[in-house]
Amino acid sequence: MSDLDAPMALGDHLEELRRRLIVVIIALGLTVVLGMIFQVQLKALVEVPLRHAIALSSDEAIAKLQMTRDPEMPVLRLDSLAESPMNAVKLSFYLALALGFPVLIFQLWAFIAPGLRREERKAGFLFIPAAVLFFYGGVVFGFMLGLPFLFRLLIEWTANENAVLDLRQSYYFSFFGMMTLAFGFVMDIPWLVMVLVKTRVVTPDQVAGSRRFVVLISAVLAAVLTPPDPISQVVMLALMLILFEAGLLGSRMLYRRPEHVTDENVDAVPDLSGYMDGDVASDPPPAPEGDGNNDGRAPWEPVARDEEEKH
Repeated sequence: MSDLDAPMALGDHLEELRRRLIVVIIALGLTVVLGMIFQVQLKALVEVPLRHAIALSSDEAIAKLQMTRDPEMPVLRLDSLAESPMNAVKLSFYLALALGFPVLIFQLWAFIAPGLRREERKAGFLFIPAAVLFFYGGVVFGFMLGLPFLFRLLIEWTANENAVLDLRQSYYFSFFGMMTLAFGFVMDIPWLVMVLVKTRVVTPDQVAGSRRFVVLISAVLAAVLTPPDPISQVVMLALMLILFEAGLLGSRMLYRRPEHVTDENVDAVPDLSGYMDGDVASDPPPAPEGDGNNDGRAPWEPVARDEEEKH
């Protein structure tokens, strides 16, 4: 029995969990420090999707909201001198969650792996790189395409109102961080569905049967992960449902049904119920043809002593 297959006491589980959490906290803390060191460059990078959306918006909407396309002019507002360092800490924390995702998922896997069977550990470990790739694929998609077009939609929508946009830096950083991480996490939905099916926790039919609950949970998550505006929530809900269906389709391609006896091959299975318990059947099955024994004796019958002497 390997160390992974050996049972662990409750105290050992708690000690293992504490050790895994310490590793995650250290990784997140170092990334926060890194974000604070490069907070000026980080803030400029975060503004890229907004400035891209401004470039895509109509001149009428930009003029009505009193926004600017000049890259040298600010597009975000501060209310106090203390707001800038606080926003830098907030943005560095979002950066830590994004860059620390591989550490987080590996430590989570290392904690739950001892409770799985060997084939489940093997299948799950193969999916860990896919989880990281899906996550960062969602982050890049949100940064390059999702957020710019979402911001453009919101700019055009707001321009129809009789109001002037006064965009605060704290609100924009929160919006950006939550939406970017949401794009990354929801992109792991196909991965999660395929892992659950591959490790035989559920079957594709069971996943498909729970579609109504998935819609309800997705609606709740879309409301929690996104800012409180209906457009971003609807966009996130639609993306989550599309990715769920993609994961269901992929799980059907990976799933292999367990072999079982069917009506077609049931006759090929010998009935040994009388011999499994040590009993001898009253009418044993006839001897198979072509076994080299032509005296009418079944192979399991004892050979008489005089016949043994003849042989």
